[in-house]
Amino acid sequence: MRKAKRHYRAKRDNASCFDETFLKSFAKEFYDVIVELVREGKIEVKTEVKEELKDELATKKDLELLGERILRYVDEKFHYLDKKIDERFYKLDKKMTIGFVILILLYIITNPNAIELIKLLFGLK
Repeated sequence: MRKAKRHYRAKRDNASCFDETFLKSFAKEFYDVIVELVREGKIEVKTEVKEELKDELATKKDLELLGERILRYVDEKFHYLDKKIDERFYKLDKKMTIGFVILILLYIITNPNAIELIKLLFGLK
């Protein structure tokens, strides 16, 4: 019986040693696999985030196109306003000229001395 107990203890000790080395190697392999998966996951996440940002954020080309559109829009508005200002100025100039002519005619008609002054200026006397 003693031999059986010794044999059992030896087996148990060998088994525990085997189990210990097996567990250590298994744990190391398991750790390596997890580290690799984490690295791959980081790369995947990084790639996914990069793609999403690329789709969501404006690129330099998009910004240049937007800048050109804004410049065209502002330029069109300036031309439109310049045209409107010229039209209004022309109308105002026309009104001022007509008003000035009417004012001079009224002055001449209502003032008898103005007729004499005009004759003197034009040398009609």
